[in-house]
Amino acid sequence: FLRAPTAGEPGHQPGNPKDATVTIKDDQLELRRLSNVLFAFIRQALREHRHGYRFDSRSRRGLGEDGADEGKPGFLRRIFKLSKAASFGGGTGPVSEESLLEEDICGEPSLATLLTPEERRRYADVPVGNRFNVCVAEIQRIVARNQREGDLYEKAAYDVYKECDRVLAAFKTCERIVTAPIPYQYVHMVNLVLFFFVFSAPLVFTVTFKRLTPLPSGILALGFYGIWEVGRSMMDPFNWMEPCVNLTAIGRRISTEAQHITDAGRRRHSVISGSGERVGSGAGMIA
Repeated sequence: FLRAPTAGEPGHQPGNPKDATVTIKDDQLELRRLSNVLFAFIRQALREHRHGYRFDSRSRRGLGEDGADEGKPGFLRRIFKLSKAASFGGGTGPVSEESLLEEDICGEPSLATLLTPEERRRYADVPVGNRFNVCVAEIQRIVARNQREGDLYEKAAYDVYKECDRVLAAFKTCERIVTAPIPYQYVHMVNLVLFFFVFSAPLVFTVTFKRLTPLPSGILALGFYGIWEVGRSMMDPFNWMEPCVNLTAIGRRISTEAQHITDAGRRRHSVISGSGERVGSGAGMIA
């Protein structure tokens, strides 16, 4: 099903071979671009819209653009910025929806180069949490048109629809991870038990370790509070503080693989009758 139906096969529709080849090539490039746009919208909804851009990427312009750090000495200004970045998961703070479309500083590839001015105006009216749904609808529209014109097998089209559903389901799962609140009673109980155990254990260590009691006490505190910090980072893995999920690297990999898939499709999936290249499996593009 990686090639279009040829003459005499079910689903084949005659037409101008040259026009069909040009249209299919354009659709291949458009599917590749929309794949990058789709992940960029998911990345922004999970990270940039909540935590802002990475602190390092805007450190020269300053983090306190509202003037809150004006007049402070250099050292205090840096402390202020670091503390503010920590409160936003290592980022610069929530970014406006317009800025996400115009700048997208931390995107590779960036929406600043992927979107046209017309698309920016159109997506500006759509909330950040719903932009990827519009992008998925655009991908499905292109696939449905090629299927209707006989340039794409039904199985390949269904694979695209299935992969789109998997992408949306994966985003919902990630969204639940970062938005599901932890009950305050649970957090308070864990902090209280951890504090009591770590600070009461040295009283027991003094019997065995004598003057060396601070050493095992420090190791105990480091281990238990380290585990608790790892647990906190797992509650929101899509921020800028290590360890975290590097969404920028994932976007870069998707872009590279989509480029390779497109190039391979141009070389391999052609129609024997000489009508030119046809759309290959769109599922590979979306995956």
